[in-house]
Amino acid sequence: MSPTQPEPITARSHSTVELFNDACIRDEVSATMNALATDCVFDSTRPPPDGERIVGQEAVRHFWERCFARFPSARFETEEIFAAGDRAEIVRQANNFYEVLFMGCGNDVIRTVHATLNARITYLRALSIAQPGRAEKSLAELRQITSALVGGSPADAEKACLDHVRQAAISTNRALETHVNSSAA
Repeated sequence: MSPTQPEPITARSHSTVELFNDACIRDEVSATMNALATDCVFDSTRPPPDGERIVGQEAVRHFWERCFARFPSARFETEEIFAAGDRAEIVRQANNFYEVLFMGCGNDVIRTVHATLNARITYLRALSIAQPGRAEKSLAELRQITSALVGGSPADAEKACLDHVRQAAISTNRALETHVNSSAA
C-alpha cells in the first residue's frame, strides 16, 4: 500500500471514528450509537482519577444521553484522528496488562499517575504497534515480562520491561518521524 492509500481495514477504522466524532459534534445519540458495536466498551476519563469503564451499547447510550443532557452547550472538537489497521484490541489488552501490573504492585500513586497519562500513552502505543511487525514483537515482549513476573524473577522482569520500552520508543519515534515528514511534504 502506498502511504496515501491506507489498507482497507485502516480506512474503515478511520471512517468509523469520523462517523462517531461527527455524531458527537451534532449531539446525536442515535447516530453516535450507530457507529458502535453492540459489545462496545467506552473508557470515560470521569470520575477521576481512574475514570469509568462502560460496557455494552445500552450502557454507552445511557452515558451519552446523560452527557448531552447535562452539557447541552458543550462542543466536541477533533484534534486528530489516527487509525492503524484494527489495533483497538491490542491497545486494550496492553492497557489491561498495565492495570493488572500496577494494581499488583500495591502502589496507588503509580497507578494514579499512569491513569492520568494513559490517554497519551495509548495514542503513542497505537502508533508504535501500527508499525510493520511491531504488534507481534510487542506481544512477545509482554509475554517475556509476564513470564519473568510469574517466575518470580524481578531482575529478568526489569530487563524485559526496559527492552520493551526501548523497542516501543524506537517504533514510536519512527512513526512520528514518518508523520512529520508526510505532513511537511
